[in-house]
Amino acid sequence: MAGEPQTDCLFCKIVTGDIPATIVRESATTVAFRDINPQAPTHVLVIPKAHYPDAAALAAGDPQAAADVLREAGLVAADEKITETGYRIVLNTGAGAGQTVFHAHAHVLGGRGMQWPPVSGSPPVSVRELVVLGTASQVPTRHRNHNGYLLRWDGEGILFDPGEGTQRQMLRAGVAAHDINRICVTHFHGDHALGLAGVIQRINLDQVPHPVTAHFPASGQHFFDRLRYATAYRESVELTEAPVAADGVLATTDAYTLDGHRLSHPVESYGYRLTEPDRLRMLPAKLAEHGIAGPDVGRIQRDGVLRGVPLAEVSETRRGQRFAFVMDTRLCDGAFALAEKCDMLVIESTFLDEDGRLADDHGHLTAGQAARVAKESGVRHLVLTHFSQRYTDPDAFERQARAAGFDGELTIAQDLIRVPVPTRHT
Repeated sequence: MAGEPQTDCLFCKIVTGDIPATIVRESATTVAFRDINPQAPTHVLVIPKAHYPDAAALAAGDPQAAADVLREAGLVAADEKITETGYRIVLNTGAGAGQTVFHAHAHVLGGRGMQWPPVSGSPPVSVRELVVLGTASQVPTRHRNHNGYLLRWDGEGILFDPGEGTQRQMLRAGVAAHDINRICVTHFHGDHALGLAGVIQRINLDQVPHPVTAHFPASGQHFFDRLRYATAYRESVELTEAPVAADGVLATTDAYTLDGHRLSHPVESYGYRLTEPDRLRMLPAKLAEHGIAGPDVGRIQRDGVLRGVPLAEVSETRRGQRFAFVMDTRLCDGAFALAEKCDMLVIESTFLDEDGRLADDHGHLTAGQAARVAKESGVRHLVLTHFSQRYTDPDAFERQARAAGFDGELTIAQDLIRVPVPTRHT
């Protein structure tokens, strides 16, 4: 019956709390929560608490609830700070329009440009961004949580170095356990790994529907075991352990290759790098010059030649994007290898340059040294993080990075910010 909860409805179970979700707003008649497969930096679903199969049925059966959904969608946009840049509210109605859950809902999307009209058959626009969960080294401060970073890479999420408090920071940043497909731990000092216990248990509590892979230094297997089984809980998710014992490729997917490189720190530490495969970009002017259009474009892409015209003559290579994550280390070959030609480098800068000796003694970098790695490696966007609590002026890290000669995009990380991966080279 319309308006009544349905036992087999996913969204009805979210309303009742039987299925967890990252809820961002709730009113007497609506619930708003983050989409587990976001198609934009902001992607929130607003649903009526009463069950109606689609937006048309909701509008006919309960016009006030329909108005409430739209009102809440606007308030979500304001909360997410996307009203000035513009946002879209989408009401898919029926399977032919892309509706997959038959409980009325509105998509609120923003944080990126949106084409209109949408291109028929085009894939979802990719979301590639760094969500900063924590930026403190060694101990948290009033303003900085222990480390934690989620990289959104299209439909996949990679969680790096979940320190103490990561689960709560995820909640504050709008990151759900469902967002995590892979966990990468650089080393087993507490500020980089104490959050593993809570994150792993939350993945299981929320019954994440996909397998999760964990990478970590093989020498720290006993630490990983202790954190994974720190307390009793019910395991419901396939968690694959993939210890790292040497430099090289750790995983290959259609979207990227994941590599690890040994760093220089008192305990074994590895940095990580994602490299997107190079792909071909078709050149419209060249295609037109050779009279290639319509289905023939697909044929030349598939066969490599068409009517004597080679594919190379009407296309060019588009270099894949690259991302690197370099935590606790001195200057070393591994840091430079990871950073080489990266679009974004997230790197520790625990100390300021005047404390360089202390940095070397403890196996860390200064702001100037981190900037040197970025400059010499051709990095486009440098993100400095992992700051010692002894410093109170974050601008000092920026000044020293610029003084070291880095002139690309620069972010001094703060908890809960989102940093887009730079757009591809044209």
